Amino acid sequence: SGEAFLTYTNSWKGGHRLKVLAGSTLETYNNNTVRTETQNFPSLNLGVNGLGMGVTPQIPTSSIVEWNMVSFLARAEYNYKERYLLTASYRADGSSRFGAGNKWAGFPSVGLAWRINEESFVKDLGVFYNLKLRFGYGRSGNTAIPSYRSLSTIASSFYPMYGSDLSYGASIDRPANPSLRWETTDMVNLGLDMSFFKNSLDVSMDFYVKKTSDMLLNMPIPSFGAFPNSPFFNAGDLKNTGFEIVVNYRNQIGKDFNYNVGLNMSTYKTEVTKLTSEYLSGNTSRTYVGGPIGRFWGYKQIGIFQNQEEIDNYVDKNGTKIQPNAQPGDFKFAKLGESGELNDDDDRTFIGDPNPDLIYGFNLGFSYKNFDVSMAFQGTIGNDIWNVAKGSLASAGRQNALADAYTKAWTKDGDLDAVYPRITNSDSNNNMRGSSFYVENGSYLRLQNMQIGYTLPSHICQKSKLFSSCRFYVSGQNIFTLTGYSGLDPELGINNPLDMGVDTTRYPSSRTFTFGVNLQF
Repeated sequence: SGEAFLTYTNSWKGGHRLKVLAGSTLETYNNNTVRTETQNFPSLNLGVNGLGMGVTPQIPTSSIVEWNMVSFLARAEYNYKERYLLTASYRADGSSRFGAGNKWAGFPSVGLAWRINEESFVKDLGVFYNLKLRFGYGRSGNTAIPSYRSLSTIASSFYPMYGSDLSYGASIDRPANPSLRWETTDMVNLGLDMSFFKNSLDVSMDFYVKKTSDMLLNMPIPSFGAFPNSPFFNAGDLKNTGFEIVVNYRNQIGKDFNYNVGLNMSTYKTEVTKLTSEYLSGNTSRTYVGGPIGRFWGYKQIGIFQNQEEIDNYVDKNGTKIQPNAQPGDFKFAKLGESGELNDDDDRTFIGDPNPDLIYGFNLGFSYKNFDVSMAFQGTIGNDIWNVAKGSLASAGRQNALADAYTKAWTKDGDLDAVYPRITNSDSNNNMRGSSFYVENGSYLRLQNMQIGYTLPSHICQKSKLFSSCRFYVSGQNIFTLTGYSGLDPELGINNPLDMGVDTTRYPSSRTFTFGVNLQF
């Protein structure tokens, strides 16, 4: 990798300042892997130096991964009396990850700011310590896909030859997509920064609209497509509208007690505005134009059949049994279609949304003489989680299973408090099909960080003649979480927007406690 920049700076009478930057960057990545393996050694004394002694050599493998990114950029910053601020930039990026003719894209941006508190009509009010109005527009790009996704890739495979014999060869394991191109996001932002009471209270608000074009998604293909791996597509366009607010307040009581309080909240609405197909499917989701991305899709589980009579009476308008293969203790699913047995085409619907109504956090800080305490909380409200473990760890006969799948399983007629269906090795009703049974409220509040510290008095440090200051502290991360979610951790990462909010029993966030000392010499 490498970079080169040229900067020009100048100022003129009257409060004008200008800074111009131009340059280019280069990023390269190359990873070559060769693996050889053999088994059944008569002796292990030589270690890797005795590979030739292995009696059973295995097929060697090798791989190479490369990508390159070239960028040219320019930026200009103009400042007039620290009152009016203008920043404009443009960059052109070329990535080897995309198809021929689509490797380059341009990304302009402009930012305007007006420090209103520098105007005389605001200064005379004596209210605002800071008042700044901001406007910004910018385009950004996404290249977060593996290399070679615009090309057909080849993998080793076995073919039946001459009857039942298998011959070793190679085949295409992923189809080419030569039209693969940059995912781009255009964002317009309007913001306001305010400070009051001699900078004791800060308020910052932002309203934004983001439009993402040519979303890069790994799209599953039908099994009859003959390719073992799914290709990436530019699947469609997306619009995000959101609002964020940050409030911080700091003050002092007496000469020894200081405190600060902070709050941040954000909310957004997502709408898919264009798709290259009728809909997008994730492992548990379906996305249509006009709705948010990644909503959960499946059956509505509305109860448990208590006896055969309930099964026999659950019929459509024509008298046809809706779940003819059900037995007492099986899940009952809602019939959304007009008639016929329960089926995928007529009776599945949206059953949850992983997008939160509100994302929030707040922090508290106190100090009294030499002691200090700080806490940071975070959480979400209104998002749903698909808890995969409720099905994958509930089947009878598994070595590891959820205790609730046994203690809260249906056992007899009238077992109205049961949460899980009957325990069986022959599930003729397909109880664990994708349904609202998996969907839970994912709202939570977590104490993410907390630290308690004590600073030695300065006269003690001076007497030591070893250090000028000393502070002892103990801190913790992920201290506690308040949630109604039954899984291991309600805070989930996002690998694919189509599978957002799906808990595949990922390893939960660890709880960590640390004791430390800060010394200055």
